[in-house]
Amino acid sequence: MSAVQHQQAAATQATAAEGPERQAGPDATVERTRCSPRGRTEGEAEDGCWTSFTNPTAAHGRAAADHRRQAADHRAASAALGVAEGRACAGISPADRDASPFVHVEDIVGVEPLIEQNGPPGTHLRAPRALSSPSAQFRA
Repeated sequence: MSAVQHQQAAATQATAAEGPERQAGPDATVERTRCSPRGRTEGEAEDGCWTSFTNPTAAHGRAAADHRRQAADHRAASAALGVAEGRACAGISPADRDASPFVHVEDIVGVEPLIEQNGPPGTHLRAPRALSSPSAQFRA
């Protein structure tokens, strides 16, 4: 995920936490009616059904906390990506940093596998004339 996608996911999770938070409270009640599949037995209501009432506050609180944790995780990942981008792109103008070298398809000379573990494929590019920073020409 990109930093922007992490920020969007964080906003989604923060919004998702609001629903369970609104549902929680000391007066929250869930009514559940169950009926016996075998029919009426001694001591049961005439129709073989009964109703129970529970307070779901704890479950709603856990759901809200989980959404808030996921939002915080996404915000942290976005921040980490921003720091990594800042280090990797030091000395490159914001305009050059935001323009993908792959926009200039005619300048892609070749692509080859990279032997490094977990590394991206190597890409050979001609330096597009639009790049203002000489160092940007070699950072594909």
